[in-house]
Amino acid sequence: MAKIGLFICDCGKTLSNTMDYDSLISDLEKSGKFEFIVRDSVLCKDGLERMLKQLKENRVDRVVVAACTPKLYESTWGRVLEDAGMSRYSLVVANIREQCAWVHRDESQDSTTEKARRLIISAANRAGALEEIPLEKIPITQRVVIIGGGIAGLTAAQELAELGIEVDVVERKPTVGGLCLELGTVFPTQDCSLCVRTTGCPGLGDGSPRRCIYRANLEFNPKIRLHTNSEVVDVLGDVGNFKIVVRKKPRYVSEDRCIRCNACAEACPVEVPDDFNLGLTTRKAIYMPFVQAIPQVYAIDPEACKFEECGKCVEVCPTDAIDLKEEEETFTIDAGAIIIATGFDEYDPALVTEYNYERYPDVITQVELARLLDITGPTGGRPIRLSDNKPVERIVMIQCVGSRDEKHNYYCSNICCMVALKHAIMIKENFPEIDVIIEYMDIRPVGSRYEEYYRRARELGVTFIRGRPGEVLHNGERLIVEGENSLTGEFERIETDLVVLSMAMVPSKGTQELARMLGVALGPDGFFDVVDRKVRPSETNVVGVYLAGGAITPMDIPNAVSYAAGATMSVVKLLSRKEIEKPLLTSVVNEEICSSCRICEWACPFDAAHVGEEAAWVDPAKCFGCGLCAAACPSGCIELRHHTSKQLT
Repeated sequence: MAKIGLFICDCGKTLSNTMDYDSLISDLEKSGKFEFIVRDSVLCKDGLERMLKQLKENRVDRVVVAACTPKLYESTWGRVLEDAGMSRYSLVVANIREQCAWVHRDESQDSTTEKARRLIISAANRAGALEEIPLEKIPITQRVVIIGGGIAGLTAAQELAELGIEVDVVERKPTVGGLCLELGTVFPTQDCSLCVRTTGCPGLGDGSPRRCIYRANLEFNPKIRLHTNSEVVDVLGDVGNFKIVVRKKPRYVSEDRCIRCNACAEACPVEVPDDFNLGLTTRKAIYMPFVQAIPQVYAIDPEACKFEECGKCVEVCPTDAIDLKEEEETFTIDAGAIIIATGFDEYDPALVTEYNYERYPDVITQVELARLLDITGPTGGRPIRLSDNKPVERIVMIQCVGSRDEKHNYYCSNICCMVALKHAIMIKENFPEIDVIIEYMDIRPVGSRYEEYYRRARELGVTFIRGRPGEVLHNGERLIVEGENSLTGEFERIETDLVVLSMAMVPSKGTQELARMLGVALGPDGFFDVVDRKVRPSETNVVGVYLAGGAITPMDIPNAVSYAAGATMSVVKLLSRKEIEKPLLTSVVNEEICSSCRICEWACPFDAAHVGEEAAWVDPAKCFGCGLCAAACPSGCIELRHHTSKQLT
């Protein structure tokens, strides 16, 4: 039989007005359940030292504290037990303040005292039924895998590498950079989208606070391994010991031997429209994905190349870097933690049929406009009509296309207003003769100094019309935007040369499949969901898997960088422990009565419950001890350690 010690607190004697402590302690002594009973008035303050001394002098197996809610000081009293050489899970708290004295002020002292006695006796009975909680030590692999090589993923990689942690970045495209590759300049700095942070400190005479992605030496950092043209196809293991299975598609050009001499592209006879530049320019079947691509290695477009029928690139390559028979390979990376930084994509504009994106070439998206306005883009930075390459006189931008719309995506995409304002300002500053009109539902410049963007656009002469256009038509010469001005109530038909759609931003391709592999929950908007949006904004429901940037929700670059830094700090805290000492406050299965109904699998939000050949089992590394599987089990074969049916009864 367990020896139990009782500490009872009167909360600075404030509870003595409601309960008779002398009578209460006398009755508890007569119960014979306690080795000793200690009364205190400040068990949360000075009483902690007295509690520790008592436990060291009088050894007991279990401890009951009768005081305030365990939400306040249970962890503090648990640490006292550990200092006394006991397990913190040997403690049971009876709440005689919030659940007794405070809610029965208007009742008789005798009845309140009797309720307190019953609460304490119940706690003692629970303490007697407690069992030892086993500890499991899990070593942590000192490597991190980042899925996604956009601005958030690269920021996280730099941060981790700077702290001496090895990082693998898995990017599905032939080059890293993500959506930023296409944007040219960005808000709020109005400079290149490809600037990333550096480790230098200008205040110490050590370089600039940022550097172009091309000069950041990402591909030469010994702590960072870039896996481009690759994607995650499976994830095994648990926190501290993930095994990430990666499939690398053939590039047909060796990253080690390519010297970027351009001889292959000059010799290649195949030319195709360059989708990166809206088809206004052409590229060869073997090409550099982007002028500042990382890695700086050519790639072959398998849909355009004639392979062995031609082979001229192989003939001229001076380093034998080209292998037209290269096949995809699969490899596994061991990692202690994973950061998801998969970003977001533009919503398919063809799905918003009323704006005729596929029908009229002069209806484009903001990302496509960014390529036109980029000084390195296909037109040298001047907006043109894609139908005939003529200069434009008027541009109409339509906001919230596919956003805030129950037919498409109900949520606001966050960045669309600022992207439109940035482009409108660029056009008016460089081509003041072009008329720019923004048709909007609401302008939402939420961010540091973003309101200045809106004011600047108005000062430059950008016209704002409130209302969502109903349709985009064509009169044979120009586009017609039809819609109601909701401020004046007038129906308007605006002739324009270019219509720019501010598209909704949606989860990147493959998000659902990646979530399934990792067991990470998705929110109602389809983006990865965090475990607590208020205080744990980078953590997922799977321990050891974290989120950064636009994988959570559409966000601008400053926010993406901030979230990446937050995810990095969470990873560093995890890896710095070297090993996880986890108390197994987990569910356990009585295999003899399990019917393998799989309801526990359905109920578990952490992908910890599984059904094997004979019975269910719970993965202790993934289990959070929430008890949902035990509550849902129809046969009652699952019990939660430290909250078994006997202990609760």
